Amino acid sequence: MDELWAHAFEIIAGLAALFGKGIKIAPKKEYEKITRIVGIIPWLYLTIDIVTSIIGIDFVFSVLRLLHKYPAITFIYIVVIAMLSPITAYYEQKKCCFEADTSYIPLNTMFNVAGAAAACLMFALAHSIIPDFTVLKRFQIEKLVPVFISMSFILVFLYQSAEQSIKEKAASINHDPSIKWINQKINMLHLFNAYFVPVISAVYIITYTIYCRLYHITLVMDGKYILFLVITLLYFYILSMHSYEYLYKLFLIVTPGILISSVYWMSWFVKDIRMICIESGFIVVNLIAFSLRVLSRNDTLHFEQWPKGPKGFIMKWEKLLRKNLFCIFIVFIAIVAYLFIALLPLMSERIT
Repeated sequence: MDELWAHAFEIIAGLAALFGKGIKIAPKKEYEKITRIVGIIPWLYLTIDIVTSIIGIDFVFSVLRLLHKYPAITFIYIVVIAMLSPITAYYEQKKCCFEADTSYIPLNTMFNVAGAAAACLMFALAHSIIPDFTVLKRFQIEKLVPVFISMSFILVFLYQSAEQSIKEKAASINHDPSIKWINQKINMLHLFNAYFVPVISAVYIITYTIYCRLYHITLVMDGKYILFLVITLLYFYILSMHSYEYLYKLFLIVTPGILISSVYWMSWFVKDIRMICIESGFIVVNLIAFSLRVLSRNDTLHFEQWPKGPKGFIMKWEKLLRKNLFCIFIVFIAIVAYLFIALLPLMSERIT
């Protein structure tokens, strides 16, 4: 019965992939080819899973063991795809009339490097914390993999559709977002990596933390975990600097979620006073950075000449009250959530 319920998630993923067909992306024929391939993935995953389980081979964990033994495979793949997009864009601009202004390739390179770094570091975090993925077999997370695949592709399609809608409205955009270009298809694959790898890595990390608590395995916090999280968060801070409003909204939604989840996850570890200080610094610095980014986005907080004296930061309180109440509310909720989660380990045992 448990196995049937597990396969139900794979079926749901297959049905979810059909949702992508309702997203408007041009040219239609190219998009239909992509959605057909994406739609096949969950069903192919389900078929391989069932067939290999019948013949006694654990396909998913065999792949996980391979990636755990040779993490360079994952790193090289993510970085190559990230860099291949701007390289192909440069070639198509020179040879195939791909329309893009001079800022597109440098900006695309910067964002892709940041996305690749976030994906690689989240995988590296999972690799360094989890000694063996097979210990998590009882949780059957592998059944959720096709769900995350489908949802990641849907996010990619929504991103590409949003770019094309901006182009259709004759708004400012620095390149042609049509997927007839090879560089745009490669960039979609990069975006999939940037969404899927961090999410699935985070799921495995959290599950392993729960596993350790269940079996009374001591987890010791390492400073490099904080470093990995900081670099991953930098990707979303960089996204918030983009002129596209929907990328800024993505930053507003995802960044507090990552910060709050990170603090909750770190609260499970055994820590000394040094790590407590480092974690506290992580919380305070990110709260300040997030608040400053929110306030500076709409020119509420900006750098200019003071009325008397040198240049410095000026707070426009009238704009703060009129335009940024929602943003300030988000910051307030984040602060409350931080305080609550920081105290939660002291108030309950959670898992005994």
